[in-house]
Formats: sequence, C-alpha cells, structure tokens
Amino acid sequence: MNRRSVRRAFAVAVGILVVVGLAGSTGNVPHLINYQGRLSESGGNPLTGAYSITFTLFDDETGGSPLWTETQLSVSVSNGLFSVLLGSVTALSASIFEDNAQVHLGVSINGGSEMSPRQRIVSVAYALVAGAATDCWSFGGNAGASDNRIGTLGSQALSIITDGEERISIAQHGEVECYGSFLAQGIGSSVLAEGYSYSVAFIGNKEPDDDGLWLTSWGTGGDGDFIACRDMPDYPNSLNTSMKFRVDSNGNVRADGTFESPAADFAELLPAEDGLEPGDVLVVGQDGILARSSEPYQKAVVGVHSTRPAFLGGGGDDVDQTGKVPLAISGIVPVKATAVNGSITPGDLLTTSDLSGHAMLADRAVIGTVLGKALEPLDEGTGVIRVLVMLQ
Repeated sequence: MNRRSVRRAFAVAVGILVVVGLAGSTGNVPHLINYQGRLSESGGNPLTGAYSITFTLFDDETGGSPLWTETQLSVSVSNGLFSVLLGSVTALSASIFEDNAQVHLGVSINGGSEMSPRQRIVSVAYALVAGAATDCWSFGGNAGASDNRIGTLGSQALSIITDGEERISIAQHGEVECYGSFLAQGIGSSVLAEGYSYSVAFIGNKEPDDDGLWLTSWGTGGDGDFIACRDMPDYPNSLNTSMKFRVDSNGNVRADGTFESPAADFAELLPAEDGLEPGDVLVVGQDGILARSSEPYQKAVVGVHSTRPAFLGGGGDDVDQTGKVPLAISGIVPVKATAVNGSITPGDLLTTSDLSGHAMLADRAVIGTVLGKALEPLDEGTGVIRVLVMLQ
C-alpha cells in the first residue's frame, strides 16, 4: 500500500478506557488511556502493517487549542485493528481532564491531515461515581467556579480546592491545615475519642505571633459561653452534666477546682519610674509612682517588683502597659536583701533599708513598715532570698 492510499485511510474508535490518576497519586495508578481503533482504506478495506499515528487532545470538538499530543512511530495494525496506550510516549497530566469540561481526540496517520470527526473522551459507567468527589463548594461559594475539586495534591493525602485555591489539606501523616473558616449551625464540630491515653484534639499555630485558638461569640453579654467544660459521668445513659470550667461571653471565668501555677505571688500593674528590676523593694511616692526604697523603715513601702506573678491585675489587651511594672502585694517573691542590720533567718520580719531597693532585718516592729517574712537565710552581704510578702 503506497503513502497516498494510506492518507485516505480513516480510524474508527472501537473503545476508549480512561485510566488516569490524579496528580500526586501513587505510582500504582497509571496515567494512560487504552485506545483501540480500526484502520482501513477509504474504500473500507482493512489495513495491515506498521504505521506512524499522531494522537492529539483538544478542548473543542472542531477547533480549540491542543492540550496534549504524541506520535507513536510504529503502531502494529492487523486486519485493520490496532491498540495503543496513549501517554506511553508523552506523559498525560490529570489536569487536562480536571480543567476542561470536554476533551476530544484527534488522529492523523503518517503525518497526514487530521481525520474527522474528532472523538470525545467520556467516562466508563462506574467512573460516574467519582463525580461525587469531583466538586467541592465552599460555604456560600460559586457553583460556576472553574476550579472546585477534591483530590490529592503534591505530597498531600487530600486537598480541597475552591476557586483555584487550596482551602483544606490533609498531609500523608495526618496533619490537617485549613486556610479559611468553618461555619455551621448547632454544634459546629464534634470529636469523640476512646482510649489510647491521648488528648482528643490538638490545636496549634505555626506562626509564633498568631493565636493558637480563637473563640468568637457574635453579640455582647449573651447567655452563651466562650468555653464550657462539663463532666458527663452517666453518658450515654444520661446527658446530665456538671459544669467544671467556663468562660462566659462577658469574660468572667469560673472553675470548680484549683488554679495551679509555678509562680507564687499576686501582683498589680502600676505606674513606675524607669529602670526598676525584679526583686526591688518598692515604695510609692507622693505622685503615685512606684520607686525603689531608699531608707530604713519606710512607711511608704507597698511591695516588691514581681519576678513572675501567678496572677496579674490591671492588665488586658485594651490596657496601655507602658511605664508600668508588676507590684507583688502578696505571696512568695524573690527579694533583694542585705544583712546590714544583722543576719537574716527564715521567719524573720523584713523592712526597707538604706541600700536602694533592698530589704533588711526588722529588729523592731514599726507599724506600716514591715514588708513580710523571710523564707530563706542571708548570713552576710547582699543577695536574693524568697520572702512571703505580707504588708504590716
């Protein structure tokens, strides 16, 4: 058969089977299309031999732009029939089928013109089930968006994409990342775990300056709580609960238990002069500004510059803390001390001294000058000791 007669031949698709894995899927899913066809002369006589066949995918039935093409140089044709795997020469990308509503196949023989008509690639019957996982609509999103889908993406086990942007991803090791908001009615989400001695949930933020958990309540001063922790001992036989911890919508905190902290004092943020340090014994001046103590038995003594308060009053996101320091008014605090008035033993009363910001042994009781009781000794010189602050 000469070249001229071959150019008059045409191919008729016998069957098309699409076996294309999503981008990033495992190597067990081949990115190939099994294509079978029949090649004959224009008069209908089947051909036999080896032929160069070019396959091209288009986004339109007649015109459009080529999406992919490959030429298989030596296709074996027997009595007109041949079978090839599209994608075996030039790799197929799953995005061709994800990004285009219609894909049509064009075929040409031995470098000749494209045969007509092009053949539309369609799914096999059970592949229609995959349509349930093809589209992913965001809350209030666009049903007509061009790129809404669920599938694997890169190294992710699962990705949900809306309007061309990844919204939720689940890594192969199970980590979940969300780039948006979850909105729901009633209980927005419910997680129940049993056994294995693990926490039910972990919530974190990879950005060090951002919040790890942000709870929002629409409205002001309502009855709903930001946080409600309840004991449900009779579940599932009874839904009766016992409130253990709550933060209500006004910011009030209630707990049926004990607050524990490695810190051990109660402090208030108050205006202070510059340069004060943790452990300084402080007095209040006539202008209400805190300063270091500077003489023995000062009646203006008010506490100690806290090192690490367990409770801090006078703070908050809406409070300007510029020029303020935490004043420990009760509890156990590291305090600068001097043995200038005699060695200090645990249980001794302490007062201010003439060494700036330092406490000393109170060898006489002067009402209004006692800072607290020593909990550690100081035999000589100066140092920092723990003191139970209790103004007297």
